[in-house]
Amino acid sequence: MAPFSWSKDAEGEAITYLLSGRVDESSDFEPLLRELKDEVIFDLAGIERINSSGVLRWGRFIREVSQRVQDLRFVRCSPVIVSQLNMIKDFSGKAAIESFYAPYVCEECGAESTALLDVTKDREQLETRRVPSRRCDECGHDMVLNSLEDSYLGFLDQEPGEA
Repeated sequence: MAPFSWSKDAEGEAITYLLSGRVDESSDFEPLLRELKDEVIFDLAGIERINSSGVLRWGRFIREVSQRVQDLRFVRCSPVIVSQLNMIKDFSGKAAIESFYAPYVCEECGAESTALLDVTKDREQLETRRVPSRRCDECGHDMVLNSLEDSYLGFLDQEPGEA
């Protein structure tokens, strides 16, 4: 598993920072922190793992980010990030969560996949604690969320915090 890294993609007024790898005791957020201004989007699809030391480092980092920027958004949150959002209060600081990956499984053939869900576009279903339906690419049957929906989608009840 790769160590924490980041790159940026500047389009429009907000800059998207693509974060990837593992977040742990060796993760250095300082160079990234120096880059951040006004409107920031963190693309978190590449975050593969976060250990307890990484959670502490992330917490300090996100508090600082929340104080420095006016608009903070998380997009393409990996299942690892969703897990942390559900377990740790203020894991997102003042960030608005715009999209996240949901793990699906086919109960017929056992195939697994992930689907990107948009919090705004899929709002109606997500508010009822249901994920949009998805067909299995392998056998064509309906897939289900590979987690308890209430638990996996719990982070959607949280309002962005004030750091």
